[in-house]
Amino acid sequence: GAHELHPLDRVGSVRCVYEPAHGYPRAVSPVIDALAAESAVFERAWAPSPWTLPSALAAAYGRAPEEIGGHAHLGELLGAQGWATCAVVSNNWLNAPDTLGSGWTEHRAHRGAKASAQAERAERCLGRYPDRDTLLFVHFIDPHFPYMEADKYRSRFAGEPPVELPDRVRHTHAK
Repeated sequence: GAHELHPLDRVGSVRCVYEPAHGYPRAVSPVIDALAAESAVFERAWAPSPWTLPSALAAAYGRAPEEIGGHAHLGELLGAQGWATCAVVSNNWLNAPDTLGSGWTEHRAHRGAKASAQAERAERCLGRYPDRDTLLFVHFIDPHFPYMEADKYRSRFAGEPPVELPDRVRHTHAK
């Protein structure tokens, strides 16, 4: 029969006020917008902390970070019910055995991995469990790093940067 897939995405350092799904007027994220159109979007959800570990713990445990001791996270709870549970993380804070680094059918940690590599790992994990309900927890860390946009997007909103700026400020790509 049909099996359920429940993805739980964590993208570090993305502010929802800059997402069209939350009312931002510019079309800056068509893939996220398409996903949001067919997903539950929480309009009144707040992180308990401005950094990854406590916020991820709160999401996975369903309680305040300081209250997780002695409780199971969602991957452990669903795993005990026969679900396949896959965690694909790119932040070391989500790798420790006493946080979210254990209790999954599979846990793949790749420090600083690019989103494209994380997505491929997530797809491979899903492919290993075609006959089971699956929870997929994926963390993307890309927004934490300096961003070098592709040439075709460089002047999309602001125009070309002044030529007087040094290359390191202009983010000029080597030709």
